[in-house]
Amino acid sequence: MKTSLFKMNREEIKKNITQGVLNHTPCLYTRALFNNKLKFGVIITKKTTKQAVVRNKLKRKIKEIVRRSIPQIKNKAEIIFLSKPGLDKLSNQELNKAVLYLLSKNNLI
Repeated sequence: MKTSLFKMNREEIKKNITQGVLNHTPCLYTRALFNNKLKFGVIITKKTTKQAVVRNKLKRKIKEIVRRSIPQIKNKAEIIFLSKPGLDKLSNQELNKAVLYLLSKNNLI
């Protein structure tokens, strides 16, 4: 049975946001809660962009970058990626660099 790495319920998200370790870049930040689970969440707010199509594309891009880096992941944590205004202006290369930087900052890769 295939389990999704991107399924987090509200309780897990609230706990992560209140107790998680903060790391950030100019347009993206993470909250990481270190435990025995490997889970990811992506939250793109309306402050980033009002267009739902653009928010969904950003979510899919971030999820794909994380999926590609899963073989390199050595520790387990619940991580939420949260957007800041200006994230929609980043190129694919800059977004890839930001996500990988945050994963390395959280000692996952």
